[in-house]
Amino acid sequence: MLFELRSILVPLAFALMIAILLNPFVNILLKKKINRIVAISISLLLAILFVAGTLYFISSQIV
Repeated sequence: MLFELRSILVPLAFALMIAILLNPFVNILLKKKINRIVAISISLLLAILFVAGTLYFISSQIV
């Protein structure tokens, strides 16, 4: 049964981990009087740029 639910549970686990990691940054932006939606958008954009930059750096080292 758990094997069948793996396709649902794994993305949920990653989403939960990303939400927990980005929450402190969102809270910092909220303390600076930034709207919650804007703070979440900024944190997601920075997280995506960080992952993309890391992947670019790793791939440039391999090739």
